[in-house]
Amino acid sequence: MKRRSLLLLLLLAVVVTGGCGDVKQINRITFVTVLGIESAEKGVRVHALSAIPSRYASLAPSGGTLTGKGSPNFIMTAEGYTISDALYQLKRKSARDIQYGHTKVILFSGELAKKGLSEQLDFLMRRDEIQKIAWVAITKGSPEHIIRAKASVPESVGDWMVDVFSGAGSDTFEVLPIYLYQFYSGTLNPGSSPYSMVLSRSGEETALQTSEMALFGSDRLVGYIPSNDVKYVSLLQKRKLASTTFTLEKEKLSFTLLNYKSQVQWKRDRMNVELLLKLDLDQTARLSIDSKAELLEIESKLSRQVEKELSSLVAKLQDMRSDPAGFGEVYRVAHGGKLDKKEWLSSLFPDQRVEVHVKTNIQRKGMIK
Repeated sequence: MKRRSLLLLLLLAVVVTGGCGDVKQINRITFVTVLGIESAEKGVRVHALSAIPSRYASLAPSGGTLTGKGSPNFIMTAEGYTISDALYQLKRKSARDIQYGHTKVILFSGELAKKGLSEQLDFLMRRDEIQKIAWVAITKGSPEHIIRAKASVPESVGDWMVDVFSGAGSDTFEVLPIYLYQFYSGTLNPGSSPYSMVLSRSGEETALQTSEMALFGSDRLVGYIPSNDVKYVSLLQKRKLASTTFTLEKEKLSFTLLNYKSQVQWKRDRMNVELLLKLDLDQTARLSIDSKAELLEIESKLSRQVEKELSSLVAKLQDMRSDPAGFGEVYRVAHGGKLDKKEWLSSLFPDQRVEVHVKTNIQRKGMIK
């Protein structure tokens, strides 16, 4: 009995001590929150915005300021022949275990995107520890320039990006975020093209903005459109309603979007785009629109202006051979479900006749006499 009891105690000690062997303390782990990738002489250069858990614990519960010393983040940089090689070099530089399960944003430099992102996307989609719901964005210049920005609210530039792309902060039709898996799918889908918001930084350290959208053919960057055009891409994609404004400059009238309906159809030999906007009078030099006749005239002017702007956008997309709105999917369905992506972007889409019809309905118009 004594021998059996002693044997059980020894087995229990082995189990207890063995079970703790692989446990890692959180202060020995580095969590990468933003990954920036750009071209380098060797191949690619990777910048990893990394969180220090112990320093996050020093953030004040209110006011968003640090009570301890130092930033809660630091940046690691490494070069490699491939992304895999560069990430391996990062691990060699760090004494901590580097984890990518909390990476929320992946930034590609415009220079790299112009060469094509198929190789990078293939790696990121196959790497298990990289989240497929990380947002993708493009930077003009090095991603490091963006990652090193010092956002005033919130404390981390990574959190600022998450706020913008999640809609928690800038929930507008001028910001159209895209996940990694959606971007990758867009490079393969014959009826649409991938796109991405462009992150830029002014001279001020804290001034970050998303004023443009990057357009792609398949995996290659082909051009940019301004934020005013981005809202029309959102409307054509039938995105969930978000804030946006339409303005008649001469009349000094501004309207906010209450609701909308958009439809793209293939009719005989052309694409037909129909857009219905339901609007609220937001700002005017006067108290109200005075009469029914004036209201109809304003609706007509606004309809013509939106038609002109939307037609101009479609012409830009055709000229750049990029289809983020998904016209190709409409064409594919109307032609028996078959479509070659290369043929669509190179010849069919650029030569496509597209007619745009817009109707505006001002539902709230201030105080009418």
